[in-house]
Parts: sequence; C-alpha cells; structure tokens
Amino acid sequence: PAEFCRRYSSPPRALLDQQRQRAEALIVFPDVQVLKHIPNAQLYADLNVRTIANATMVHQGALIGVLSVVTFGQERVFTPAELALLEGLANLSTLAIVNARLIEGLERELTERRRVEAALRISREQLQTLSHRLVEVQEEERGNLSRELHDETGQVMTALKVGLSVLRREPGCTPGMQAQIDDLRAVTDQAAEGLHRLAMNLRPY
Repeated sequence: PAEFCRRYSSPPRALLDQQRQRAEALIVFPDVQVLKHIPNAQLYADLNVRTIANATMVHQGALIGVLSVVTFGQERVFTPAELALLEGLANLSTLAIVNARLIEGLERELTERRRVEAALRISREQLQTLSHRLVEVQEEERGNLSRELHDETGQVMTALKVGLSVLRREPGCTPGMQAQIDDLRAVTDQAAEGLHRLAMNLRPY
C-alpha cells in the first residue's frame, strides 16, 4: 500500500549488522504483530502486516542494503525454494547496485577528467596569449629604444662633431689642440658608428 511505502523506515543498521555477523543471509519474522517493540511496530499494526522476510545484501563484507518481502492480513510460511529465490534476488540486486555505483564513479571520474582537461586547455590558451603579448611588448620596447638611440643620441653625436669642427677652426687653436680635437672627432665617429649598429640590432624583426 502507498501508506506503507510512505511511512516505512528501513531496519536499524545494528540489527542488520548483527544478522550479518551471525552469517545469516535470511531472517524471517513469522508474525510481527507479536513483536511490540520493533521499528515500524505501529505501522505494522495499522496495516495488519504479518510476516516479514529480510535478505541482507552484502558485497565484499560491506552491507549494501536489505531486500524485504512483507505479507498483509495473514501469516506466510515460505518454502525453502521461495527463500532461496529471495536470497538469489538479493544477490542479483547487490551486484546491480554495486555495478551502478561503479558506473557512477567512472562517470564522475570521466566528468572530472574532462573538466581538468578543459581547464588545462584554457590555461594553455591564456599562456599563449600572454606569451604573444609579451613578445609584442618586447618588440615595441626594442623599437622605441632603437629610435631613441638612432634619433636623439645620433643628433647629440652630430652636434658634438660640429662643435669640435667649429672649435678646431678657432684662431687661437694651436696645432696641438687641433690634434687633440681630431682625436676626439675620431672617438665621436666610433661612438656614433657603434650606436648606429646597436640601434639597427634593436630594431624589431
């Protein structure tokens, strides 16, 4: 009855553990009406539940559940064949539940693996984007530095050379001073050439 399904509580775990420790795969209560202090006693009385047969469902020593057969209105004496059938159904149900849990576990593991793979793929894409941006920034800086060396520093070196030439033509410039100025102009030319090479090497590809 619907009321039975709604109000029924599973047997206490301790009772099932005791049954399992006694190596009893099946336990039959011929008439639960005489048992006044068991779980669901009021429900059994209200619905005139009489005989209950419980088959424990165990896998690798762990209690999975219990398969119960309940009669209403009258007692039932189960034949050995019926009890064997109940035990077989409990064993099959146990395997079905264990297999279902294994499949659920595999599905969860597969889902988690897919999530991790997706996160790794996103991380790789972000890393590639950052790497490309870093290269772009480096190229921009190389270009800025190249222009600065070529334009600004080149202008300073040119002004220095012009100033040295003007100074060399001054009336009071002695031959010794002219020689020193020529040396300074040569050094200036070398420095300008080195800066030009450095600026060319810094240009982005």
